[in-house]
Amino acid sequence: MKKGTHKKYLFLVMLVLLTLVLTSCGKKTAYTKSELIASLPSSNLSSLESVYNGIADISKDGKVYHIHYQAKIKLGANFRDLDIRLDDGKKTLVIIAPEVSIVDIIVDPSSFDFIPSNPTVEIDEIMDACENDVREATQKDYRLQEKAQDSFISVIEGLLRPLIKDTEYSASWLLKRIKVVDEVKQWAD
Repeated sequence: MKKGTHKKYLFLVMLVLLTLVLTSCGKKTAYTKSELIASLPSSNLSSLESVYNGIADISKDGKVYHIHYQAKIKLGANFRDLDIRLDDGKKTLVIIAPEVSIVDIIVDPSSFDFIPSNPTVEIDEIMDACENDVREATQKDYRLQEKAQDSFISVIEGLLRPLIKDTEYSASWLLKRIKVVDEVKQWAD
C-alpha cells in the first residue's frame, strides 16, 4: 500500500463526519435504517490499494510470450451493499458487511518486459492478459481481501459510530471471514 493512502481515507472519513456533525440540528436518540444508509456515501470505497508484480503468458502463432508487468490493484466494496438491521426492542444495530471485490486494476505498460523480446502481440491482448492474470491472483489472495474488508469496516464504523453514540443502541458486525475448509481457503458463510 502506498504511504499516505491510509491517511487519505482517514481524512475523507473525518471530512464526512465533520460535515454530518455540522449539519445536524441537535442530538438524536434513534435512527431509522434509511437514515443510517443515507448518511453513507453512495459510491464504492477503495479500501485497499496494492502493487502486484506478475508474469502473464500469451500464446500466439505457435510461440509463448511471457510478459513481466506491474499493476496497481484496488479492492473495496459499495456502501450501498451494507445490510443494516435495526432492532428497536433490543436496541441493537447489526451491520452485515459485503464481501470486498476488485474495484480497479491499473496495469503499467511502462513496466512490461517480454521473453522472448519483441512479441508480435497487440497491446490490447497484452493488457487483457495482464489484467486477467492480476485478477486471478488477487481473487486467490484471501489475506489481501481480508485486509481490504477490515479497512472497509473501519471506515463504516467511523461513519456510523458518531450517529449512534448518544443513543441506546449497540452495534455489532456480522462478517464473512476467510477460513480453511477442507484445506481450501474460501469465504466462510
